Amino acid sequence: MGPVSIVRISGTMDLYNMPELKEEFERLLTAGRVRVVLNLSEVESIDSSGIGAMIAFLQQLRRQEGHLVLSAVSQPCRYVLNLTRLSAFFDLVDDDTEAQAAVVQS
Repeated sequence: MGPVSIVRISGTMDLYNMPELKEEFERLLTAGRVRVVLNLSEVESIDSSGIGAMIAFLQQLRRQEGHLVLSAVSQPCRYVLNLTRLSAFFDLVDDDTEAQAAVVQS
């Protein structure tokens, strides 16, 4: 399966920033990096575009028998994930160490 990739995202995850984020996701998939931790500790806000990008990425990873864990989720991001009930859809953990362990065990 290969090593675990940790991607740190900062700022806003919105329609304006989605091309850059999707490009990063595509780069990981092309490189065969299917065990991924998204560190969201510095995400200030997230909208439906950001959520949609994470869902699409998770689905692509699952098709390749990969795994995605969200790490150190910021309060604004956690609020949106809870509000949309997606906190049950994604694996959320407190830090990168715990996230790496969760990805390796999957």
